[in-house]
Amino acid sequence: MKTILIIVVTFLTSLACLKAQDRIIYRNGDTLVVEIVKTTPDMVEYKYPNEDLVNQEYKNALLKIVYKSGRVEHCSSESKLAVVNGIEDWEKVILTTNRDDIRGLTKVGEVVGKSGWGGSMAQRAGNKGARKQLKKKAAKLKASIVLMQQDVSGYGGAKIIGIAYK
Repeated sequence: MKTILIIVVTFLTSLACLKAQDRIIYRNGDTLVVEIVKTTPDMVEYKYPNEDLVNQEYKNALLKIVYKSGRVEHCSSESKLAVVNGIEDWEKVILTTNRDDIRGLTKVGEVVGKSGWGGSMAQRAGNKGARKQLKKKAAKLKASIVLMQQDVSGYGGAKIIGIAYK
């Protein structure tokens, strides 16, 4: 009976220790259980349990930080990045021209969207078609966001070049 009581107390104590950790939650939903060392307006420094190496992460890549005290710091003004599993999720892909939106995210490749529609009457349709194609190519790479690098629309059609991130 005494042994069982010791096992239960040890288990509950270790469970409490696990719960008393800081958590970093990324915009893509991934969660890290860590010890927060330092935070600044742009960065968070943390260590993994039982390690001395200090890691850094841009807060822009994070949705929030949950401190062991229970306090929650919301890090990104953007909503949680959608999980894109393939081309069927192309509508979830976000297009941006703001470099701050992709800071801290993982680059997966360059994508290009093209459309032959152009001229004074069809320029808008051409740009819309190129954006749709760009999103589909990014979704194929399972990227959630595209930083648009070049947007050329005119009488000869539309072409948009971007870099996909997740």
